[in-house]
Amino acid sequence: MKDFINLLFPLPSYVVNIIIFLSSTIVSLLGYMGITYFVAARKFQDIIRNELEGLFPTPTKWPKDSIAIYYILEEKYPRLENAVHKFRGHLPCFLLKSFDNAWLQYHKDYYQYMPIISTSLVDGKEITTDTTNTFKTTFKTNVENLLKYAKQI
Repeated sequence: MKDFINLLFPLPSYVVNIIIFLSSTIVSLLGYMGITYFVAARKFQDIIRNELEGLFPTPTKWPKDSIAIYYILEEKYPRLENAVHKFRGHLPCFLLKSFDNAWLQYHKDYYQYMPIISTSLVDGKEITTDTTNTFKTTFKTNVENLLKYAKQI
């Protein structure tokens, strides 16, 4: 390796040694980071899927009582939050903000996962919001948005 580098660039021996050391260290670190990312991603996916079993990806055990989903998700929140924060440490910095936004979107308001029809007045106009057909799709989309970070790299 030293001879090859010296052929391309006539450098002193100590500089060649430093280049070889730094390049091998960088390659080793990148390999280690890649391995730890994939292990963390697998754990993250497993925890999310285990905690939300029956609700995601197919809502086979969605509660009949619409308010019950709020209490179910509140009970699961600490374990999911722990998984999110552990996995977050393995993401590159350019993905952190969008991952944080996906987590916030998932847990900011569990009422988004209930069938609700509401009417409000905005600028003198009556606006009706109906989530009776979309609340399960919203849940699935928000969970998928979290899980996509465990597949991106």
